[in-house]
Amino acid sequence: MSSNRNPSDLLTRRELLKLTGGGAVLSGLPMQPGLVQAAGQANSSAQVIQLLPGERLATINAGLFGFMIEPFGRNVEGVWVGEDSSIPNQEGYRLDSLRAFKRLGPTTVRFPGGSFAETYHWQDGIGPRAQRPRTFDYVWGGEENNHFGTDEFLRYCELLGAEPWIKLNLLTDSLGNAIKWMQYCNYEGNTHWANLRRKNGHPKPYGVKYWSTNNSATDSFSPELYAELVNKWTFFMRQADRQSQIVVRGSDQTWNQKFLARYASLRKSGDSSKEPLFHLLALFYPGSDEQIRNAAALLDLYLGADKADLVVEEWRSRDETFVARPPGWSDEIPLEYLDHRQHESHVRMRAALSAARKLHMILRNADRVKLANFLSAHNNHGALIRTDGPRVHLTPNYHVFDLLKAHKGAELIRVEYDPTSALDVVASLSEEGRRTMVSIVNPKESESVEAQLRTRHPDGKATATVLTGRPSDENTFEAPDKVKPQPGVVQGKPGEWVVRCPPYSLTAVSLENTA
Repeated sequence: MSSNRNPSDLLTRRELLKLTGGGAVLSGLPMQPGLVQAAGQANSSAQVIQLLPGERLATINAGLFGFMIEPFGRNVEGVWVGEDSSIPNQEGYRLDSLRAFKRLGPTTVRFPGGSFAETYHWQDGIGPRAQRPRTFDYVWGGEENNHFGTDEFLRYCELLGAEPWIKLNLLTDSLGNAIKWMQYCNYEGNTHWANLRRKNGHPKPYGVKYWSTNNSATDSFSPELYAELVNKWTFFMRQADRQSQIVVRGSDQTWNQKFLARYASLRKSGDSSKEPLFHLLALFYPGSDEQIRNAAALLDLYLGADKADLVVEEWRSRDETFVARPPGWSDEIPLEYLDHRQHESHVRMRAALSAARKLHMILRNADRVKLANFLSAHNNHGALIRTDGPRVHLTPNYHVFDLLKAHKGAELIRVEYDPTSALDVVASLSEEGRRTMVSIVNPKESESVEAQLRTRHPDGKATATVLTGRPSDENTFEAPDKVKPQPGVVQGKPGEWVVRCPPYSLTAVSLENTA
């Protein structure tokens, strides 16, 4: 979990200057306190990027490439059309969307939200679909037919090969119903709930690993009261399934400090184990490496080193919505009249580069961040895949995940480059050590960068793929391929490759040892 590397072990200022011809930035872990950065060559079109595969910083957990399904707007519509639909489907799952999403290799998918989870009652979404109650959505407005429920979600995860992650309803439901849901999903014995799962078509337990207590604790509880609820809920959740990984809600530094202080005091005064009963603290939309590191430091301070880690439970990148939200949309307009297109957004190259930089931030903190969920894969927010009746297209955000998925499961390695270059670079080494993956964001709109990749690690083949365009470029149903990956330009020789990073681009480079 925590890095054991001392700042004094880092390269000296002179070594950095010699290496880069001006200055260096270390990418892989956030800048350490006291590290001196030298001034680099401003506006240079050539940049040295030193790869240090001998300095492995963390394993990039595959769970960082996760997504969420939330039954509001047209999110589920991009996944589920039903067996009777004229749109080609497999068991009711839209086939074009399923195949495109599966190509990305999503590792976790969370359900049923999001804020929707706060008023969701899981028993409304099981059993014969024709018999399920039609309910009102008290968060986003409108009605929900509950046709996409627990079993549909878990079957979808099976088709994708992804780990399911379920969010419980601590706000408007009971602990008793929560552990019944866990039992329905995971228990192999002879109880009513396990047998109901069998009756509904799944004889074996699903083995759901990840469970969140709730979504909006910071809006509903003081941090101290939430700590007491977490202490109660997680005890019985652990009793229901000892193999599960439990996620609890976090917020800003002040809220987290109060929550963890109270929670730690409750654990110390309890009659049972003094160990924390949850495994992961959730951050929502973190804006900096510092915010992530500060949250990790609080976990270590109050719970002890190596006791709990972090998840980025929600993050997104999008442009403006297709339909503007009117003033007072969240609390003055009757919910039944809300237009769900207010939650669907343009996804231009501007959003795609932002997504790449945000995912880079998450990857740089892989020693403490173990799961992450992007909003959303289908239709809502900064969608990767957009559908409209029989039509489908991929957004630039889809291509960002497609290019960066090569980092999944690899070892994050240290990288050094000029801090004034505006580049954002992450590099990793495959588990078997035969491939180095380098991803480079060039945010300059009118200047390309010749990136000189230097490494002592053996490599005999270099290939590059580039996603580039004007900031305003986007894909549409009429022009679905306006923004798409293209072969990149790599020259040079092993150990001294030069890759061209066009203006406003994400470039993914693979260096392979062919010996």
